[in-house]
Amino acid sequence: MTDSHDIEAVEKLFYAQLVPDKPQIKIAMLLVRAFDEELPPDGTINMALDKLILRHDIQSFGLIHDWRHSKIKRHSKIAF
Repeated sequence: MTDSHDIEAVEKLFYAQLVPDKPQIKIAMLLVRAFDEELPPDGTINMALDKLILRHDIQSFGLIHDWRHSKIKRHSKIAF
């Protein structure tokens, strides 16, 4: 079972990797940038992604758990 502290740590790591207003990147590239060596379990990554996309300045494109085909972007502010 995945620890909620692990999920939160991974989510914060992902968020830190996303530079505001830069072009969208594939989730797979986000994983490569965030982890130098071994990836956490898929469940931890997916739950962290689920949490990440709930942030008000994050926009996702595609099915977020489809790492090779979905994309993500961080905005500096919300556009209404």
